[in-house]
Amino acid sequence: AEVILRRTAELRSDRHYLFLFFVGELINIFDIFIGQILELLLRYLEVILGYLGGLLHLLDLIYAVASDGANGYP
Repeated sequence: AEVILRRTAELRSDRHYLFLFFVGELINIFDIFIGQILELLLRYLEVILGYLGGLLHLLDLIYAVASDGANGYP
């Protein structure tokens, strides 16, 4: 009877490690998924800010021409 109880205790203690392994795998899959979403958002943000930089440079040139014309400089 003692051998059976000890064997049952050993099996029970291994099961929680199996559960923790599956939880760890779920967290890893979730981490990969969130990482891919963030990479995609950062790529879009890089494109948007790249266009914004070009637009700001163009507006700066327009502003320089407009202010020179208003002050009477050719």
